Amino acid sequence: MKQFSRQKHYLAFHAVVVTLFVSAAAHARQNPCEGMLVPDVYALNIVPNIKPQVVTTRPALSSPGVVDSWLHLGRRAVADPDFKTLSDLERRPLTEAQKMALIAEAKADRRALYDELVAKGMDKKEAARVVQTPYSRQVIAGLYQEETGLVPYKGGLIRPRLRLAPASETHGLDLEKAGAAFVHVEKTWSDLARQSPASSEGSLIPAPFPFLVAGGRFREAYYWDAYFGAIGLVQTGRWEMAAAQLENMLHMIQVYGLIPNGFRDYYLTRSQPPVIALYAMLIYENAPASIPKEKLREWLLKRVYPLLSQDYNDFWMTQRYDPETGLNFHSDAQNRMRPERHSNDDERALGETFRDVPRGGRERPGSTRMPPWGVLARGFGDAQQLFVLLREYPREAGRAAGDEITADRYRLLRERRRAAMNRYNWDAKDGVFRNYHLRDRRQGEVVSAEMYAAMYVGLASKVQARRMVSFGEKFLERKGGLRSSTVDSGKQWDGVHGWAPFHMMAIEGARGYGFLDTAKRWTVKWTVALSEIFWRTGNFYEKIDVEKVAAPHEDDSKYPTQTGFLWTNASYVWALKFLGFDFRE
Repeated sequence: MKQFSRQKHYLAFHAVVVTLFVSAAAHARQNPCEGMLVPDVYALNIVPNIKPQVVTTRPALSSPGVVDSWLHLGRRAVADPDFKTLSDLERRPLTEAQKMALIAEAKADRRALYDELVAKGMDKKEAARVVQTPYSRQVIAGLYQEETGLVPYKGGLIRPRLRLAPASETHGLDLEKAGAAFVHVEKTWSDLARQSPASSEGSLIPAPFPFLVAGGRFREAYYWDAYFGAIGLVQTGRWEMAAAQLENMLHMIQVYGLIPNGFRDYYLTRSQPPVIALYAMLIYENAPASIPKEKLREWLLKRVYPLLSQDYNDFWMTQRYDPETGLNFHSDAQNRMRPERHSNDDERALGETFRDVPRGGRERPGSTRMPPWGVLARGFGDAQQLFVLLREYPREAGRAAGDEITADRYRLLRERRRAAMNRYNWDAKDGVFRNYHLRDRRQGEVVSAEMYAAMYVGLASKVQARRMVSFGEKFLERKGGLRSSTVDSGKQWDGVHGWAPFHMMAIEGARGYGFLDTAKRWTVKWTVALSEIFWRTGNFYEKIDVEKVAAPHEDDSKYPTQTGFLWTNASYVWALKFLGFDFRE
């Protein structure tokens, strides 16, 4: 897998980077092909051995899990502790008479249970509350079914075939444990692979190509999981599957006007920090020689260029932009309880921190909820992380299309972004980038490992990078890797929790700025931790406890930690490669 320095070589980025970070004329969000005549995925793609299926388009927030009153009742009554299960159900093909009969039977059973509880001395009000749970379960079981059509992908692109080869240096890894963990990762690629149906009666957004799900309760593709997972796919020679998922993301921009948080209709109101440019660069730079350069260039100029332009202009710079500061922010277009939440999730806490209000948080822009960071304990807008990733979008824009005027324009915008970042997000006293609270116009108090995104894309100066690395060594580094933040809130993107994306960005950033010893040490700690935890538990987890080097402690404030897990698996493969290990058939 080809490597690239995000610090030194942006000026030398070739056609891909140009296409990645560009902005063209805005075009119709509902019908982008009509505005730009962009070839769709069926007319132009670079996946050689898989034919894309023709899929139907669906409106946002239209699935039973979002609109049906019975499933709303199920959430209120906690018919299932994981509301995502309810949100992803499909309606059974029943007649109205069948539905009425099911409901009548459930009502009779509810009344019988109510009378029984009252007869045993339960307060009538309490009895009325208690019977709602079995009542809603009975009705939902009769009216709905688990989604159909989302099936395992059986193609040969991801079959297990590799083993861990010896390296000249072990870096302190137990090779038996490391090898066993690698075998598990190899097997899990196929366990996570799915093919969607061409149309969906539930919440699923159909995709043209197969994809990898994150794992556990997350039974669909996710934006960030796909990108970081693709790094592992490319590292293990599965470029075509990685490219197929990128094509799905481009399809989402073309059809829906954004890349949703995940491939469900309830995610169409929010995205995740924009890594689509980095994703396209990853696929382009690692394309096999069997794909003609002319085909790649056509794909870049005719498809990637305008679609990334649309994502940049029509979404990030229009719907998630604060003109007063020049900063971008995350938000959910809907000010509502998340239908996919777990019953343990405290939505009130999210409302105090990362939930947004309609129209991109203009009334309360600091209270945005920023995927993928999930549940944190911070009350300020994450302009920092998003802004970093948006910074490189324009870069050498016009050169791909031979347009120097466009290139000059976006070179200027890029420097304005750097200046705004340094003005609002850089803390010169502590030597860190902080989030900026858009509502109160102040920096946040918490320092997060997400600051290393500034190094990952080469935004930080050498001095800034040195100070961030020093801060991380003192306050974030632990036995098993990097803490997520300096605060122990119990929320999953804070405290002792170690996440694959943070480690990949921090380590790549440290390497790119020349802090090789630190990068190596962080990589060794993360790799050893993952292999040790797998050896004890047989699992790769969504996140780990980097202080205890264990699966995270569970409490009742959020959904349980999931296993699988796509980006953690990919980070393990990537870390082994970083340390000089190889994989052989």
